[in-house]
Amino acid sequence: MDLWLIYLLLGAFAGLLAGLLGVGGGLVIVPVLVLVFRENNMVSGFEVHVAVASSLVTIIVTSISSIYTHHQRSAVRWDLFARLLPGLIVGGVAGVWLVGKMSTEWLGWVFALFEIMVAVYMLSSLDAGSTRSRSGKERFLGLSGAVVGVFSTILGIGGGTLTVPLLNWHGISIHQAVATSAACGLPIALVGMAGFMVLSIVDPLAPVDGYIYWPAVWIIILSSFLFARVGACWAHVISPRYLKKFFAGLLLLLGLRMLF
Repeated sequence: MDLWLIYLLLGAFAGLLAGLLGVGGGLVIVPVLVLVFRENNMVSGFEVHVAVASSLVTIIVTSISSIYTHHQRSAVRWDLFARLLPGLIVGGVAGVWLVGKMSTEWLGWVFALFEIMVAVYMLSSLDAGSTRSRSGKERFLGLSGAVVGVFSTILGIGGGTLTVPLLNWHGISIHQAVATSAACGLPIALVGMAGFMVLSIVDPLAPVDGYIYWPAVWIIILSSFLFARVGACWAHVISPRYLKKFFAGLLLLLGLRMLF
């Protein structure tokens, strides 16, 4: 299969995920790009770095597209976004700094186990009320945002894997959690992209500027932008119960795949 077609299909699926589940698509983009790079001997030795940085760039576009559609439906909780934002920025900066300081393999195992735990929690709480008030714990949203920012930037994801369960745990409906998560993906991606740009400047061995592989990025952006709005529309007509099931199932599969 031609590489441009792989990028096109990858972008379409990533866009659907961004709009439907509030994830930036990085959970799919990063592993597929790593596989493509390795199979074609591209950016040798920097496959993961380039995949992560490239994924963050595409998330900027899918987030904007998803935010627009969700905002039109008044689904984004901007009040919660404002409380998460400082932590997302600080965490994003810390995440970029940690990219070259931490074992990716070790972090992958930790994150895989976390994904499985979140999936089990969401599946076990399907029959529980999804709008329980936990306002007393909302003061910790800033700190939670920092954790989301760190992991999201390191892994090249929009943060939906963490933000949706976090907001749902706070009693936010799954539809509002997905919409607000889409908004959170934008600052994460912007900070991550800027950070990788700086890293590539100070690293003489960087294979491409900003660790970004633009031939793949442009095609992924094109299709993901179009399909993100489709996914966002679907998110408002699908039953919250089924949406939680699908999201939890996705996390479980990804977590197991990372482990094995």
